Amino acid sequence: MTNSSNQASANVMALVLAAGQSRRFGSDKRRVVMPDGGLLINAIVRRLRKAGVPARVALPVDDPIALECEGEYIFCPDAAKGMGHTIASGVIQLQQCSDLQAIMIMPVDLPLIRVSTLRAIAKAAEQESIVVPISNRRHGHPVCFGRAFFPLLTQLQGDEGAKKIIRGSQNNVVTLAVDDPGIYEDGDEPQAMAALIGRLNRGQYT
Repeated sequence: MTNSSNQASANVMALVLAAGQSRRFGSDKRRVVMPDGGLLINAIVRRLRKAGVPARVALPVDDPIALECEGEYIFCPDAAKGMGHTIASGVIQLQQCSDLQAIMIMPVDLPLIRVSTLRAIAKAAEQESIVVPISNRRHGHPVCFGRAFFPLLTQLQGDEGAKKIIRGSQNNVVTLAVDDPGIYEDGDEPQAMAALIGRLNRGQYT
């Protein structure tokens, strides 16, 4: 595993969700090639690193992509049961860091997400809050959960994401306005991903 040298946001850590089956995509989405020739999974790790946010990539047990991962990774034994299990397993492992104040739940399929956005979300994190980015009146990812919500995250199961935790904790939700449509422009299908990568090729996002 590769250690990140930038620890500017030592009390916030990102859990990169890269354990899905990419059924809608039809192939391994994590291996989409970026304009610089690298893999999408590593592009996300690098942006988090530039933002000063340590990352752990959540993978299924013995996933061969671990050998190509530029960041540290953790294995989630029940990843095949759905995203909820992956989040729960990841948080259980990460919360062992006693000084950790918040975990940023980061999908792997946001190729346009900006470093400045990731940095702003980490800066806004607090133990009692859930930070949700918003751009063009649309909510997006990553969402950053304060330590007070770790117990709820560890109870997620199946394909259930963390939306129900957000809905049930509105008094603690902080919406963070960012000028970044990359928070919601994901590539669930090959054509959509190719279009997003094409915009990167034209230098529309940095």
